[in-house]
Amino acid sequence: MAIPESFLGLTEHLAPGLHFPAHRRAECGEYTLPALHSFAPPATETQLAWLRQKTVAYPTLQRDLLDFYARWNGVVLCCAPDALTGEPTPLLTILPIEQWDEFTEELTTGDLAWMLDDLEQMYVSGRSFVIAVAPSEGTRLVLFLEGVLEGEKLAGKVFYISMDPVLSFTEPVANSFPELLHQFGTDPAAFLDKIGSTSAVSGKGGYYGAVADRYLADCGLRLDEDEPPDQISDEPEPEGPTLFD
Repeated sequence: MAIPESFLGLTEHLAPGLHFPAHRRAECGEYTLPALHSFAPPATETQLAWLRQKTVAYPTLQRDLLDFYARWNGVVLCCAPDALTGEPTPLLTILPIEQWDEFTEELTTGDLAWMLDDLEQMYVSGRSFVIAVAPSEGTRLVLFLEGVLEGEKLAGKVFYISMDPVLSFTEPVANSFPELLHQFGTDPAAFLDKIGSTSAVSGKGGYYGAVADRYLADCGLRLDEDEPPDQISDEPEPEGPTLFD
């Protein structure tokens, strides 16, 4: 099965959360935040056809992506309240198919293109797409559909780009899309730490980055079941009470 059982298990976590250790600089004790996941409906046949066309030369990669997007056209992961904005903020978003081009253009020719300076030999236009984003430092995860670097085939591998990198841009975060899902599903807190995706905590007159040390399948903090978070949609959220107390 292309979608690892470890990742599928996240769909059964009705009240997931992240535990944070005491923060010395913010002068606050340990705490837990709700960190919900939101799974979008399946991609349309038109979107899946586009995906087939882009991956026609790579059947294994195509199968892996089609298995995922035929089930969910994007996933919001660990959506936690942010101390800076007061809004629920996903710490990792696997993008819907229709947003791949937008985020890829921003990275390759738009406002974030400077992050690819001196990497032109690897990040050739049309060979890769941004498929996931994290809020910290403009982090992007890039899936390669083709290409070769120093004799190594890049197809199917996922790489990391960020304004303030914690990983090398030329070393894969995962050697395949299912491996990426498995890493996150096995230990969400460890994966978020690996790519430098942090939450914000307030204290001592300022805001600080906070790194979760543990993921909880049920943290005991729940949302109204009729109001699941949906951070993938571009539609504005209706006015009303905040999602998190």
